[in-house]
Amino acid sequence: MFRCFEEALQERGDLILLCEGDMTFRANDIDKFLAYIGHGDIVNGTRIVEQLREYSTQLSTFMYYGNFFVAKLLELKHLGRGTFTDVGTTYKLVRSASLRRLMPLLNPQINLEFNAHFLDTALTSGERLVECPITFHPRVGVSKGGNVNNRRALRVGLRMLAGLCFGWRRKMTDGATNASHQAA
Repeated sequence: MFRCFEEALQERGDLILLCEGDMTFRANDIDKFLAYIGHGDIVNGTRIVEQLREYSTQLSTFMYYGNFFVAKLLELKHLGRGTFTDVGTTYKLVRSASLRRLMPLLNPQINLEFNAHFLDTALTSGERLVECPITFHPRVGVSKGGNVNNRRALRVGLRMLAGLCFGWRRKMTDGATNASHQAA
């Protein structure tokens, strides 16, 4: 996602729409994003509305409630800044000016839990974040993300919880890890 944001900022425009190409999200929701952008700097799609989510998506019941739990922790951490229900969706609309302010603060080494990192960083930095209910459809193709199975989703969720509670740490390479241990 970080690289996508970097490349999007090379283009002209006031708004950046982030959407995966796996057909889980649809263009019909763009009008909703545009309706919500007047209320914030970032409009984050939420897949939490059951009537808008097809039953046969890769979002298992375990992942659905785990995602909701992490979102509520984000809400608690930033109490009074909004209601949050989905930290895992990549469908979002961002003001270019907001993204330019955030980019130096984001850690490009964070991978599967980047959405939670992005939202937490945005809220910490004072960006206005609002959620928009979106439709969610079955994926076309095979996922490489955190929703491959419940075990992997649990690991991603735990890293999200750790990041929200203890800070988003940079991943260290084995060489850097070994060097720090040798120095100690």
